[in-house]
Order: sequence, then C-alpha cells, then structure tokens
Amino acid sequence: MSKNIFLYSTAIILSFLIAGKTRADANTTDFENFTLGAVNGQSGWQSGGIPPSHTIFDEAVVANTYGYASFGTKSLRLSNAITSTGFGDQTFSASLANEAGETAASHGPFSGGVRQPYFEAQWDFASAAPGSEQPGLSISTSADEGDGARMSWVQMQDTPTGLQLNFDDYEIAVGDFVLTPIATGLDRTVPHTLKITIQFIDGPSNDIVQVYLDGALIHTGTSWEDYARSAGGAPNPVDSILFRAGGAAAPVNMGKGFLIDNFSSYSGPVPSPAPPPSTPSSSQKEPATITVVKLVVNAKGGTKTPNDFPLFVNSTPVDSGIPNIFPAPADVYHVTETADTNYTSAFSGDCDATGGIALNPGDASICIITNTYTGPATAVITPVPPLLDIVKTASPQTLPNGPGPVTYTYILKNTGGVPVTDVTLVGDTCSPIKLTSGDLNNNNILDLDEIWIYHCSTTLTASHTNTVVAAGWANKLVTSDIASATVMVGTPLTPPSIHVTMIPNPLTLPDDGGSILYTEKVTNPGIVPLSGVNITDNVCSMVKYIGGDTNNDSKLDPSETWTYTCQVRLSETSTNTTIASGTGNGGTARDIALATVVVAAPAAINGSPVKMIKANLSPGSRGNDVKVLQNFLISDIAETDDVEARALAKAGATGYFGPLTRAALAEFQEDAGIKPSVGYFGPLTRAYLNAHY
Repeated sequence: MSKNIFLYSTAIILSFLIAGKTRADANTTDFENFTLGAVNGQSGWQSGGIPPSHTIFDEAVVANTYGYASFGTKSLRLSNAITSTGFGDQTFSASLANEAGETAASHGPFSGGVRQPYFEAQWDFASAAPGSEQPGLSISTSADEGDGARMSWVQMQDTPTGLQLNFDDYEIAVGDFVLTPIATGLDRTVPHTLKITIQFIDGPSNDIVQVYLDGALIHTGTSWEDYARSAGGAPNPVDSILFRAGGAAAPVNMGKGFLIDNFSSYSGPVPSPAPPPSTPSSSQKEPATITVVKLVVNAKGGTKTPNDFPLFVNSTPVDSGIPNIFPAPADVYHVTETADTNYTSAFSGDCDATGGIALNPGDASICIITNTYTGPATAVITPVPPLLDIVKTASPQTLPNGPGPVTYTYILKNTGGVPVTDVTLVGDTCSPIKLTSGDLNNNNILDLDEIWIYHCSTTLTASHTNTVVAAGWANKLVTSDIASATVMVGTPLTPPSIHVTMIPNPLTLPDDGGSILYTEKVTNPGIVPLSGVNITDNVCSMVKYIGGDTNNDSKLDPSETWTYTCQVRLSETSTNTTIASGTGNGGTARDIALATVVVAAPAAINGSPVKMIKANLSPGSRGNDVKVLQNFLISDIAETDDVEARALAKAGATGYFGPLTRAALAEFQEDAGIKPSVGYFGPLTRAYLNAHY
C-alpha cells in the first residue's frame, strides 16, 4: 500500500473543499435523509475531488434491499471496482467543527475549530453480496483531516473465509508500516459494527488507537504520528473518516461492495476512565519472578534437547522460558537440573556460578543454563550455530489514567548464518502471541532475509514488566534471545527501554581454538534517553566502547546506536551472555543477548584418522589436521631410530606445524620411501597413507 500523502495545492480547490464541508462537534447519519445516488455533496460528505478531474468511484446512496433490518431504508454503498492512486479525491465523511490532534500537529486548511485530544468514529458495515465472496473487495478507512493526510488505517476486506479487518500502523522499532489481521472469518450475512478511537498524546510514539468490533475491543495500536515525523513533518489533526478505494481495481464488484450505515463521529475530551489505582506500597509491588532459560549445544554430536534436562528452583519444577512467582525477599534460591554426565552445565544471567539467585520484591530475574555436549565426539563436521535477535515494545508504554489495554509487538530476526527451525516465543504473560507477518515463503523456517512480526494484546491493571523468550534450532543447537517491555499504570512516567544485539566473528573455530571478536550494538527502542549505560559479558570481560553517542551527552538517545567490541581467545565451545542496562525516568531498563561459538571436535576415526586429511600441510599450518598428523607420527613410532618422532612425542600434538613436525614427517617419508622426503604433507604422502593405512 502506498504511504504517499495526497494534497491538493491550488487555492480554488482549497476554498471549494472548505466551503463544501459542514462542521459539527458530533456527526451522526443513517442516510435516511440523503437522496439516492452519489453521496458527493450531501450533508457535508465528499467524494471524487473537483471537476473536471473529478473521479467517479463506485459509490452511491442506495435503497436497502439487502434484508438488513438495522439499516433502515437507505445505506451508503462502496466498492473498489474503480480505484485511484490519490488520497484527497476519495470519499470523506462530513467534517467535525473541532478537529482532534496533538498540540503541535500541523494545522491544514481542511479542518479547524478548537483542537481536541480525542477522536472517535463508528459505523455498521455489511456485504452487499452476502451470499458469496466478492473477490478482491477491500476498502480502507482512516481518520483524516479531509485531504488524505491519514493518521490511522483499518481495512475492511472480503476473503474466501469471510469478512476480515486489518490494521496498519507505523512502528518506529521496525522503521516501517506493519500490517496486522485483527479479525478474520466474520459472517458476511450479518452486519458488523466497527469503532475506531484515537487518543492524541503530545510527544512521539504514544498516541493510542483502539479498534472495536461489535462492541468488543479487538486491537490497540499506534497512530501514524511517527511516520509523519520520520518524513520530516509533524502529525496531522483529524476531523473525518476517509473511505478509500485504492490499489488494484476489482471491476467484478461493480454495483456491490460494502454497505455503510448508522455512521457517527465525535471529537472532544478523552472519556473519563475508571478511577486510577492507589499508589502501591512496597507490599503491593509486582510479584517477584524467576525465569529459567535452558540452552543445549550439541556441537560434537550430542542429541539431547532442553526437555531432557528437568529444571527446578529449589525443589519446585519449572519449565524453560516460563516466569514463576516466588516469595521475596529471599537471600538465595538455587536453580538445579537433572544432569547428564555427557554434558557440562554453565550458569549465567542473574544466577551465580552455582545457580544461586537472590530475589527482591518486584524482581524479574532470569537464570540461563547452558548444557554443552562433552561426551565422545561423534561429529566430524563443525556445526554453524544459529543466532536470534528479538525486540519487544509496548503500545502504549504508559496508562496514566489507570488500567487499560496494551498491545505488544515482537520483532524477531535471524542474525546468524543458518536458517532457524522450530521457532517458539514463550514465557510471556500475554497470550496468544500471534505471528502476523514475515514468513515470506510460508515454510515455518526463519530464513536469513526474513523479519517475523508478532503481536499480543492484553489489559493491564498494574505496572508490569513482560518478558518473552524466543528459541529455535539449527544444526542440533538451541539458540535463544530474551526481551522485556515495561508498561506503567496509574502514572504519567514513561518507562525506559534498551536493546542489545551480539554478533561473534567467526561463529566457529578449529579444534585448537582461536580468537573471537564480539560486536555488541546497543539501541534505545523507547522514547526516554538512557543514562549510565553499561555492558557486561560472562565470557569476554574487556568490553570496549567504540562510538555512537552522536551528541556527546553520555545518554543513549532513541536515534542512536552505540557500538562495543570485545576480543577473547576461546579453546572450547562457549555461550556468551551479554547484559545491557541503562536508567531513565527513575527506572532501569535491561536486555540480554546470547551467542554460541563452536570449537571443532577432533576428527572421528574411520580406519586411520590421518586418511581424512584433505589439505596440504607445511610449516606454519595450524588446526585439527595438523593435530591428527602429529598424533599419527607419534603413534607410528616402532623403531629405535625414530628419533624425530620421539622428539615430537615429548612436545605433544599441539596443532601447530613447526620444526619438530617437519622433521618427524620427513623421517616417516624416508622410512616409507616417499621422495622427496622434505617434511611436506602433499599428494604423494596422502596417496601412500590411503594405500597403506
């Protein structure tokens, strides 16, 4: 869908539209006093723009012969049999006397009066062909000021399974519009009531749009204020509803489409909410929780899954990723598991090295257990570990007037080098979490070029921090990422937010290990600048700030990305836990990133392991192939004159091809009759070994 805003520019058009639209604090119509035919010009309604460029859409006030008793004798009918790429030439309801919008909204000539903080519109809609689907039928509806400068978007659509409503809003964390189906499979043989409300709140990322269907709240989202700002302008006020026939035309629906009736719109003060709750005392704080997150790394051939390791907090069984409430304050809880002798476990996050964790009232503590397979190596190929990154945001972030609805958005990315399967989002107190877009090929695999968007709506009665754990599989390794979002209830303070991603380079190492460079990117997905930003890492301790504070104010602003790096040498497969934190508005925001680096296992033995060496080796070579060759030369000592091999045995198989290895290989070549016997491992030596071992 095009996001361009269509604006008339000539004085003639401006004066015509202003003069042609009546204004009132509230508008209601059941179309009974309208004349059959085009709605344009009737009681302030407009359609088609200005002649001679007037667009004749498939719209008309029609006699109600469809059998809908609640529609009276007349209704407005609209279809997309004829469409337009424009916006200001579409069908508009009559304007209100007083527009609604933020204080700093960009005032245009199409609306006016005393600006209000709240807008509401409601209407009934029904199919004009209730007996069957109207292929391709869709009409989008938007709160607008009369020129196509839209501030919201709800689409009425007909599908093979019934009528459908879709919601589209601009999400600043994505930097784009996100389309969300909010009602599907609606009965096309009966009318439905659609209601849209917008509460305009000064400042970015905080307007509240709510959509009701047949009297029930079905979605809470944002307005298009952030899109207007991202385009270099200011948000617009609204005073009417735009009914738009855009996109691909569906001529087959000519004379049919949707019926609209019992329309009303209103602007004014925000409706009075329920009395806000009293300020909680310390004994009324949000319950303390412990979330245990289980990772399994089968880097050398293991086959276990997280379900094979039952988890406990003290003696209480818990599931991976699910928050559990525990009494607080408490000096220490202990996280334990049913161990496996072929796996070593390591604790990170809020747990100490033994799984101990203190708990205070209101804590949302996270303990991560990583089990790495250390049994007999059965895998020759080094598996590339997967990586996930999830961002979670809440809309709105604050409910200053007390309990209310909240919609969470989850943005899941594959930041590794392999597709991720069996993706799950668990542990959140909001359900169901619905995947709404991103699986481009519908294969249920998070591919490298995909971004999956999830949504979940709930009602909060008290300030709350929701935590979600994303998990997935690739190459027999579990990957996970954790994200949280806080919503404040009963206070105008907006909570702080922070997000961290971590990318290791490289993701795999040879069996003798090597150096890894970790790059951490820290961003602020909220609107509150963060002070005291801090990065900790359980594997790489020398984390260095590289840059990103563009205004040098030592605060992580929403528009900034701070970069950190850390370099360390790893000798065994390791999983990093990086924690980023910062403070703002009296609160602390925290985010966790996880990444695994796999160190290769020695080659599996099939006959002699030396036969598996495919590369040419010479002085200066490193890695598992060198170690296999060294072990072979040491194990082949059989004669008293194998002086060089005995010298190599004293040094051991180091994985480095140095003078001792060269001398021992030359000695072996001389004994075997391989010429020249110069200590170079190439095709001649490889052929001899394949023939004799």
